[in-house]
Amino acid sequence: MIFGPFSLNLDRLKIDNLQITIEAKINHFWGKNGVGKSTLMNLIIQELEKSNISFCYINQNYRQNWFWWLTVRENLELAMNSSSNQYYHYSKIEQLPEYSANKSWLEPLIELNSKQIDFSKNNELDSISLSGGQLQRVLLFRELMLKPKFVFLDEAFSALDKKITTELINWLLMEQKKENFTIISISHSPEIIQQMPGQIFELSQNETKLLQIHKISKLTANI
Repeated sequence: MIFGPFSLNLDRLKIDNLQITIEAKINHFWGKNGVGKSTLMNLIIQELEKSNISFCYINQNYRQNWFWWLTVRENLELAMNSSSNQYYHYSKIEQLPEYSANKSWLEPLIELNSKQIDFSKNNELDSISLSGGQLQRVLLFRELMLKPKFVFLDEAFSALDKKITTELINWLLMEQKKENFTIISISHSPEIIQQMPGQIFELSQNETKLLQIHKISKLTANI
């Protein structure tokens, strides 16, 4: 799929009639901080929105995407009953076809109760008994229920330890094989890129701040 042409003129970044072709099922944007990776991702998302192509977006601030005043079950069933979801006619998460395949890890979580949230103390991040890895996995499960064509990961695993990240990536890749969505990922971790083999786009800027993109077969240096 070809995205663009994009044009943008900022003090820190310039884009001039840029196109990018996404052909692989897994794609990585690689480059230094501030080079324009997230900006390019957002431009692609805007094109998908205009074309009504479904997608989901997960970044390193994944906790902000969780409804802390609801239980895990309520979070999932709220998304499941959305009119944009093909499973909107189901009332319980156990009725979802994907539930049985994920029952081993999902069942212990769905009955967790929310604690009282006191927003004046800014403690909403501790309002439910989920680890970071569990929450990220449930969030991805919730987003994948909507059957997105594209999954955007913007440093989505940066707050998780290596063991949890590996488990989460393995699960995500199994889901991708079943649902055939395309992943576009931003990460500063060579290990994550190695665990998710695919096309690598190296982003850089020339002396005029113009964004340049090159396909590379392997990483040449840490960023």
